[in-house]
Amino acid sequence: MPQEIAFGEPGKRGMIVVIVGAMFAGKTEAFISLITRVGYSKCHKLRVFSPFEANRVITTVAGTQIDTTHATPGHQNFNAVIASRNGATYDATGFSRDNPRMILDFIQDIKEHRPKDLPTVVAIEEVQFCKNDDLLFVCETLANPPFNMVVIASGLDTDFHGHGFGPIPELMARADELIKVKGVCRECGCFHGTKTW
Repeated sequence: MPQEIAFGEPGKRGMIVVIVGAMFAGKTEAFISLITRVGYSKCHKLRVFSPFEANRVITTVAGTQIDTTHATPGHQNFNAVIASRNGATYDATGFSRDNPRMILDFIQDIKEHRPKDLPTVVAIEEVQFCKNDDLLFVCETLANPPFNMVVIASGLDTDFHGHGFGPIPELMARADELIKVKGVCRECGCFHGTKTW
């Protein structure tokens, strides 16, 4: 369960929330839990994004498989699915990891053509795959005036060499809130696993 995050009044103050950790640490579970709670709010509007390149088949802890390459039938404007290993899923809008500015284009289109649908919270999953400068620009632009949105970004903080992964280190430095989830080591069983091997 993610820590309590005080978002404040929509449109008054933006912020960047970053969720990081190793593989199998529960990042996506924490991400989905947080955005689901945002969805319960009557004063916040949410839009979720995921890179097309993050599409894969996930095997849940129950042994079932979830194919994230196909959106849930019947949902318009969603062409990606976020899934955690506990089986939770959330529909998302896909974008190219090589062009995270597609998110800004999408938000700008909503602002111009459907302003009542403009989100107050934008959530982006698997951000370690994105181009560094472009993703940072997107997050900073959305979190600051004139948008003042809450931006939730989630991803691996380090690669298997233990080096910072993509834009994550700089994003962590710019975050207003940082959530670092830890995994269970498959070898020794400790509950503070922080490395992806």
